Amino acid sequence: MRLLVLIAAICLPRGTVGAPPTPPSTPLSSPSLSSASAACQQLGHQDALLILDVQNAFMEARPIRPQATPSYNVPAVDGFIAQGNLSVPDSGAIIDVINAWLSLRNSSGRNASVIATLDYHPPDHCSFCNSHEGGIPAGSFCLFGAHTWSTGDTGDTLGSTANNNSHVCEDTVSQTAFSQNGYYQWPFHAIAGSLSARFDPYLDLPDDTVAFKLGTQLMEDNYDALDGARRSLAPAGQHDSQPSALDLLDDPAHDLTTELEIRGVKRLFVFGLATDYVVGETVKHALGLSDYTAPLLGGQVLLVADGTRAILSHLGEAVTDAVDKRSRYVDKYITTNSNLTDDPDGYVIKVSGASEGLLELCSRGLGTCEDSAQCQSALNREYYCRPLAAFDWGECAACRDVDQSVVDLGAICHGHGTCTDNGACSCDLLYYGGACAYGGPVVVAAVASTVTLFFACCVLVIATRMCTRRRSLGLRVEKTGLLPVLSLAEGHRYHLFLSHIWATGQDQVAVIKRRLATLLPGASIFLDVDDLLSADNLEAHIAESTVVLVFLSAGYFKSRNCLRELRAALKEEKPLLLVHESNPSKGGAPLEQLQQECPLELRDAVFGPPPPDQRLSGDHGAMRIVPWHRLNRFQLESLRLIAEATLSHTPHYRKKGRSPRLYFPERSDPADYEFHFPTPAVLHASQHNPGAVHVAELLAARVDNLDCPQQSRPLLETFERLRKESHSSGSSVSLQRLPIARAQPSHSRGVGKVSRALASVVMRVGVQRTRLGRHRSKVAPSWPAAWSNAKRGRSRHPREPSGSSRPQLVPQLSRMHSFRSASRARQFLLLYLNADTFVGEAGDALEMEVHAAISAGVEVVVLHEKDPGAGSVPFEHFLQVTPEQLVRAGLYRALATPWFPGPHARVSLATAAQAMGASKRKKGHGQAARSRCSASTPGGGSVPADLLAGL
Repeated sequence: MRLLVLIAAICLPRGTVGAPPTPPSTPLSSPSLSSASAACQQLGHQDALLILDVQNAFMEARPIRPQATPSYNVPAVDGFIAQGNLSVPDSGAIIDVINAWLSLRNSSGRNASVIATLDYHPPDHCSFCNSHEGGIPAGSFCLFGAHTWSTGDTGDTLGSTANNNSHVCEDTVSQTAFSQNGYYQWPFHAIAGSLSARFDPYLDLPDDTVAFKLGTQLMEDNYDALDGARRSLAPAGQHDSQPSALDLLDDPAHDLTTELEIRGVKRLFVFGLATDYVVGETVKHALGLSDYTAPLLGGQVLLVADGTRAILSHLGEAVTDAVDKRSRYVDKYITTNSNLTDDPDGYVIKVSGASEGLLELCSRGLGTCEDSAQCQSALNREYYCRPLAAFDWGECAACRDVDQSVVDLGAICHGHGTCTDNGACSCDLLYYGGACAYGGPVVVAAVASTVTLFFACCVLVIATRMCTRRRSLGLRVEKTGLLPVLSLAEGHRYHLFLSHIWATGQDQVAVIKRRLATLLPGASIFLDVDDLLSADNLEAHIAESTVVLVFLSAGYFKSRNCLRELRAALKEEKPLLLVHESNPSKGGAPLEQLQQECPLELRDAVFGPPPPDQRLSGDHGAMRIVPWHRLNRFQLESLRLIAEATLSHTPHYRKKGRSPRLYFPERSDPADYEFHFPTPAVLHASQHNPGAVHVAELLAARVDNLDCPQQSRPLLETFERLRKESHSSGSSVSLQRLPIARAQPSHSRGVGKVSRALASVVMRVGVQRTRLGRHRSKVAPSWPAAWSNAKRGRSRHPREPSGSSRPQLVPQLSRMHSFRSASRARQFLLLYLNADTFVGEAGDALEMEVHAAISAGVEVVVLHEKDPGAGSVPFEHFLQVTPEQLVRAGLYRALATPWFPGPHARVSLATAAQAMGASKRKKGHGQAARSRCSASTPGGGSVPADLLAGL
């Protein structure tokens, strides 16, 4: 019967087999029940309790507790501990709340981290109202400006309007507040070694508490514990009793953000004082609501309402409102369809009690779960357990369509199916479709009339699949033309394991997996967000992998989990394949920086030569590092290199002792073609353009019928001769921009921006008769004479006023007719952009040569060097150093061809040849490529044979 349903689903248009149920007039209400995972309700290794500034300076007067033992002897007056200089209203009530959470943590195995902060100032700290420094006496607030602050509830003011101009803190927050007339200072408080700086004596901090100190620098203040806090290295129980603010502090680089990453924290429970200051700023930072990047990507920031108090209630409410707005849930519904967005999930726990707070947290939305059965038991069969990548549990979610299209007809699965573990509907008998919206008893009657159409559909499907296979984009082995053999050793599940840091590498390793799945059909590739069920299984997954790909991006060697994967790979003697992202704007970092960040004991194993049994054919013992590019043509080359390196370690090719040479089917890669001009072409390269002659040699070796003559005469004379030939042939008098062969993007026309499309400038310019005063010459002056006339009384980059009578040597681009004689060879000038282009006297000479080439109708080909070792600089540099007349004439109107080094050089060569307009043909159909370009040095020279072999 299900076969009949399938036949109808394939062959009949939707809506003809059976109409979907009529949706109700109002949306379904939220289910009244919810589920709560037992794992979610435990405080575990991914959790941290962050207790902010619960110290005497900020506490109200509170009674001595006869039934409790204080952590140190504290003086009391009439049975009360005196209030601090900056006491927060009702602050004493949070002690029991925090102690309850600490007790639950201890009873849960002490796996959760406990982190506490202290305000810990030097005696003359910049935030104090020191009267001898120009401030007002201690005991009141020092606010800058002609206004006072009110509590918002009673109208009582908090302080005077005096301020201490001579002692302003130098941190960014204080300086900004001071410039905006909102800077304030405080009475003496939390001075290192004083009672004011100590934790509340009844706060039950465990011995393994990690302490961080704020405001330890004389001229800097800290309102954000995630920015600038210093870790205390004092023994347990002595963090708050060091006599100096700077005693026993860790390196500033080890801040609280680093501590959270090292500990793998994904749930941060926040307590402390005060909600409207340190607590608020820290929570906003953690949620990514400030100018900083959120440190808990994919995690949760949880503000425990009963465990914190505010100085000003309305400011405290603003903080809790901001946290609530970052919640993933509205009522019972999840606001996103993703597994978990990168932004942390914010939530305010409002119930009293630690266990009750965890239950409230884990019951949000439709609740949390370990499996779909738990959701279906608490709700109904139309819900499933969707995994959360950051946690060991999932969340109950409504069933979705398989293709994730929106199907909202008032009932999930339309009441005709059950949700499966992957979130799809498993339809009841006689129903089909992603959400079981189609079918019913009428299907049986419809089957008989569709049998013929069914067989026709089958034939069409088979034919389409055969055609698709032939046109598959999968990589082929060069020797056989077949798909490569994908083999796995015994006990292996994955051909490739992708090791990366989430913050800077997650998006690109996802691209690598997706594109390799297309290029290597059947390849098994491990990616944590798709395949990792528990962080405890990382080492097991690496043991099941053939090759470990290390995606080198910023911060990789600072991640605890990345180092864990790397050490596991080295322990298992897995071949390492390094893929390097170098673009800092895309999360990359220089290779030298990454090598320095790599732990010393791992450096040789990671960046040194691989063991002899892991070396690839042709590597000469060096570790292969594949550059990663985002431009499509160059990215395909990176993927081809990754595929070759991976296959070389599989049993099939390891047995053969060599790596397979792969190519793209139907020669879709331009680098797999030879290029030629149907008629002779000449490529000129200037000796005043450093590196251009060598690059011209490479292009001439790549393209048949492209000549690069030795410069027996100056280029200016050559272009002057071409100009005169053009003039004698009756050429037009204007500029023309030829059709441009588009390549991949390397820069933007606008300064400081990067383009998304690449092209090469190919510009042909006609001879223009110049106007000298009111006299029109019948013959244009020679280029040296015209240049000499123009340079008199004019700067190198002139800006012509409107109506100027001076000759405009390179006018704006306009329409014209082509003037090049069909009988002469096509002429090109190579402009090779590197750090030395248009610099010094050679730059002046190059400027004259480019002007002369444009006037002579020579096409200018622009290449942009991308190798830092060969003088690569950002393209914005050339917009500053290129003579203004050339820029205004449109020299950079189209985009330059990127000139990459190493394995991507052949793609750059092919792209440049296409940009010049060369025709392509499959290799082997023409003469062998050879160099026809002499070197710029006396006696000439040729391209080395070993370099040509790589092209």
